[in-house]
This record gives sequence, structure tokens and C-alpha cells, in this order.
Amino acid sequence: MDRDLATLGVGAFLCFLFLRLLWKLRQQTHKSRSRGQHPQYPRPGTG
Repeated sequence: MDRDLATLGVGAFLCFLFLRLLWKLRQQTHKSRSRGQHPQYPRPGTG
């Protein structure tokens, strides 16, 4: 039972790291993509 919990924790940790990596990549691509637009005028719908 302890071994299952350990593997579950490691899997959750790896999943968390993977999601964080994807989030960082998404933010970088979003920044580079919106560089040619006007940052002071956000598109309607984003807030």
C-alpha cells in the first residue's frame, strides 16, 4: 500500500511539472504572438 501511494505521489508530481512546463510554453508563445498587436488595447472578451 505504501508503495502504491509513493508511485501515485511521484506520478502526480511529474504531472504537475509537465503541466507547469506546458503553461510556461503557452505563455511564451502567447507573448511572442501578440507582440505585433497593440498591448494597450486588449481585445474585447479578455476582460
